[in-house]
Amino acid sequence: MHGQQSELGDLAALMQHAGGPSVLVGHSWGALLAQLAALRQPDLVAGLVLVDPADEVYWAGLSAEHFRYIEDFGATILAQHGDGSLAETVRDTFRPYATLLTGDPRLQSLILDAYASCYAKQSQAGMVQAEYRLFTGAVQEISRSRSAAGLPDVPVVVFSATTGELPEQRRRWTAIQAALAASAQLSGTNETIAVICSRKLVAAKAHLLV
Repeated sequence: MHGQQSELGDLAALMQHAGGPSVLVGHSWGALLAQLAALRQPDLVAGLVLVDPADEVYWAGLSAEHFRYIEDFGATILAQHGDGSLAETVRDTFRPYATLLTGDPRLQSLILDAYASCYAKQSQAGMVQAEYRLFTGAVQEISRSRSAAGLPDVPVVVFSATTGELPEQRRRWTAIQAALAASAQLSGTNETIAVICSRKLVAAKAHLLV
């Protein structure tokens, strides 16, 4: 598993290859990496679309029991990859989502095949444990990066779910996502859309991008 600096280097190289400032779109750890890339090389970033971005403060505040669960869950995924049962587990897990997306059985099957393909290799099956360990080891470094500079003056879109998790964790998470959107509302050309999502998308205190 590459370290955080290696992943940021790969992302910067990709943006440079694109030939100009890029709009970065990321989910969870990927959305946190997008923010760190923007802090590190703002000249390469034209905008950010952040979908439930991971947050180091929230992460550091989770219980030891939660971290043990992640470790155990990661080990289970690897074990199921080893015995060949992981693909069916993935399909069973994501079947309700596929059903929500479409009533067409053929499209549902394609969606579930796509999910299963994301765990086909052992390295993919190991990403839960690897990402957990990477994030845990990078919390202090991420905090230092944030304190050194704010996000660049570019359009920012933040999407966050309002359902799932225990109520107290959900309240903390939503507050952190809202604070991120608020922190991006800088002077100049920066504009922010903060979207808090349940089954339907609801724009909250949104500044429309033009």
